[in-house]
Amino acid sequence: MERVAAAGPYAGGRAHIDPVVTGVAVYAVGDIQGCYEPLNRLLERVKFDPSRDVLWCTGDLVNRGPASLEVLRFLVGSPGTELEFAL
Repeated sequence: MERVAAAGPYAGGRAHIDPVVTGVAVYAVGDIQGCYEPLNRLLERVKFDPSRDVLWCTGDLVNRGPASLEVLRFLVGSPGTELEFAL
C-alpha cells in the first residue's frame, strides 16, 4: 500500500489523502486550549501514529489549560509533521 504525504484537501497542489485507499487514519481535535495531558491520552487511546496518521487541530491550541507550551512543542516537534495554518 502506497503512503501519501499528510495534506489537507486544500493543500495547494499536494496529494489529497483518501483514507480508504491509503489506510491513513484522519483525526480531528478541536479547541485543545493548552491541555496537553488530555490530548496525549486521547492520542494514545486511538493509537495515533504520526508517521502514518493525520491530525487536524481546529480552534484554539493554547490559552486556558496549564500546558500551552507543551501543546505547541508537541505539534511542532513531532517527527514527520507537516504544519499548515489557516487564519
